[in-house]
Amino acid sequence: MHKEEWIAITGANEARNGFFTFTQADVWNQLKPRDPYGNKGTFGKALIIAGSYQMAGAAILSAKAALRGGCGMVRVVTVECNRIILQTACPESLLGTYEEGEARDGLQERLYAWMDWADAVLIGPGLSMSDTAKTLLELVCTCCKKPLIIDADGLNLLARELDLLEECPQDVILTPHMGEMSRLLGCEISEITGHMTSFGEAFAEAHRVVLALKNARSVVCAGNHKTYLNSTGNDGMATAGSGDVLAGLMVSLLAQGYDAYTAACLGMYIHGAAGDLMAEEVGRAALMASDLWDGIGKCLLKFERLRDTV
Repeated sequence: MHKEEWIAITGANEARNGFFTFTQADVWNQLKPRDPYGNKGTFGKALIIAGSYQMAGAAILSAKAALRGGCGMVRVVTVECNRIILQTACPESLLGTYEEGEARDGLQERLYAWMDWADAVLIGPGLSMSDTAKTLLELVCTCCKKPLIIDADGLNLLARELDLLEECPQDVILTPHMGEMSRLLGCEISEITGHMTSFGEAFAEAHRVVLALKNARSVVCAGNHKTYLNSTGNDGMATAGSGDVLAGLMVSLLAQGYDAYTAACLGMYIHGAAGDLMAEEVGRAALMASDLWDGIGKCLLKFERLRDTV
């Protein structure tokens, strides 16, 4: 798609600070080389608070994406009934569990320890809208001192208590699709459509966050930064779980030491490029979110080979 078409779809002509997109060379230049003498601690530790009863898949999709993205260690915090599912589907991840309806004090003590262990935190995929999920979000927003991503149900809960953003650490990424953005803004989707960039920039500036706003063409807005227009991806990625993979990839990059704005922009590009690679293999109609794990690996392999030739 040409730049003019991106502008028409996203409303990017309204960007106050200008906008840009990545080429493959831009991404290659920003990706950090791997340390050949590193260990699993070297490459970052991601904490993913996700999943609920009958929604274990979101936690699995995010965790595997974080590992595929190069993160050294991933710990999933989820409801106890998901224990066997998570340990079976993603044995590479560590696990922490809680009981639905658990007392706040006991939950708080363990959550603090898990956050202290991590280099970056993601909360929200498949989390549900329960009282326990609300407690988890409140504890993370008020006590997390690590770079943080709020996604999916985390955003839906946040829309009910937007003041929690004022308590968050400085490096916060929000990853709403258009429906979640409408709830955060308290307006109809139709009011945002065609004006994604102006709404996104205003929200990001007002709340001091990095906003990764997802649509057919996605944008990243962050205060005084230029707005990033993502040029990768296809309609095959309009499938359940694709956003969980993106959030997992972004927290992987945060845990590896990228700043929030760079992690959001690189995560969007790689996620979309992974979808493009896999669409060539299985077709857009058949593409599933779990296909994106392989796509992330293939995309990063391309960049590793480029680095090796220089």
